[in-house]
Amino acid sequence: MSDDVDLIADMSIVVVDDSRNFLKLVTSILRNFGIKDCISFDDPVQVIDFLEINTVDCLVTDLVMPKMNGFELANRIRHSREVVNRRIPIIMVTGHANRENISRAINSGIDEVLVKPFRPNDLRKRLYAIAASPRRYIKTSNGYFGPDRRRSRDKAYFGPDRRLVEDVDTIDPRSGRRPDNYKLAVRRKAAAAKAVPAEAAPIERSLPEIGPRPKRSDVFKVRRDNAKSAKRPATPAKAAKQRKPSQQSAENEDVWEI
Repeated sequence: MSDDVDLIADMSIVVVDDSRNFLKLVTSILRNFGIKDCISFDDPVQVIDFLEINTVDCLVTDLVMPKMNGFELANRIRHSREVVNRRIPIIMVTGHANRENISRAINSGIDEVLVKPFRPNDLRKRLYAIAASPRRYIKTSNGYFGPDRRRSRDKAYFGPDRRLVEDVDTIDPRSGRRPDNYKLAVRRKAAAAKAVPAEAAPIERSLPEIGPRPKRSDVFKVRRDNAKSAKRPATPAKAAKQRKPSQQSAENEDVWEI
């Protein structure tokens, strides 16, 4: 657990929720993890304004909020030209984790979903997964931009990758400089390179050689030979009956001589 805390201690996190009590709870949990750079908002519009100037390593947001819900906030971040880092990992916390909301969260570009009520260890695992095993971000032809919705890659697929992948590094369009979290971005990029397996060479399979079909008479001959070789040995009584008379008399004479 110490390695998990050391890895996420340098992260900068933004928390947004319309409930101030929940903001205090999440903020205190993050500070217990050793995260000092933690900023909270109760208005999602203020979060958009903040992300247009600053860069952070993670965003923790609620689903049901006034003015803008968690889905709309994620869409604004992923597709806005003004946001500095559109690839910011997003964790959505909700008490309405039905199948429809989970599907909408995935299609909105949200990285992780945390169900209320949750334990501090659950939040720590989500943060560690974001820092240690970052997901690559893709852009599809239907307008989706966000983390790759496939958790694993099919090793048996050797065809072309039709998804466009963007680099982890982010450059501020205003200043042309790297953001403050550039070191964390470099670590994520290195971890992503190790996590993606190298393409394996296709397996060459050769069919066994098939000779001409044997004749029907040869097949029956082999079967007869096998049947003769597998014939059971005769019992002692049957063997005695099969002996010649001279051999039986010779044995009787030997017995009377004794």
